[in-house]
Formats: sequence, C-alpha cells, structure tokens
Amino acid sequence: MEITVEQVTTDEDLEAVLRVRDQVFERELGITLVPSGASMNAHASHLIARVGPNREPAGSLCVLDTSDDNELHESCGLKFDPRTRVARYTHLAVLKPYRGMKCDV
Repeated sequence: MEITVEQVTTDEDLEAVLRVRDQVFERELGITLVPSGASMNAHASHLIARVGPNREPAGSLCVLDTSDDNELHESCGLKFDPRTRVARYTHLAVLKPYRGMKCDV
C-alpha cells in the first residue's frame, strides 16, 4: 500500500484534515478540540497522509512554529538559543484502519 504525505494547500485538503481530526479526536476519544481557526494560522503547517490509488485520507498532523514563544518553552523547561527555529507537532491523527501498519519509507 502506497502512503503519501503532503502539505495541505487546498480547501479540499483542509476539509479532509478536519474530517480525520473529527473522527479520531471527537468521535473515538471524546475530545473536543479548539475551533479549527486557532491552529490554522500563518505559524502552522498542516500535513495529510493519503493512501492508495484513490488517495483516501488516512491521517493528519499540524506543525506549529513556536520559535518566538519563549513563555511556552520556559513552561516546558526548554531553553533555546534566540536564533533557533522551534516547532511543535500537534493533532496527530490516524484513522483506525491505518494504525500499527509497518511501512517502508
């Protein structure tokens, strides 16, 4: 099975990411996420994993640039040089049928 991971660039991609998040976080885990706009900003990159020839969504991930968020870093006990680029991975969601698969990358 071929899996591709791409940056979200279209409204269609974004809708697929939101469907994956809804299925995993809200329906399966009962976790209500903050409204999507809170993580859909200029400091965030969203990735979507797609499988097979039909490119069905299988998972998603948000990467937040926290390079200048010193308060966040200090609250986690992290210390970075001021010029260091820092990112945080959030909202990793994989649909049930694709969990635990061994994939050659």
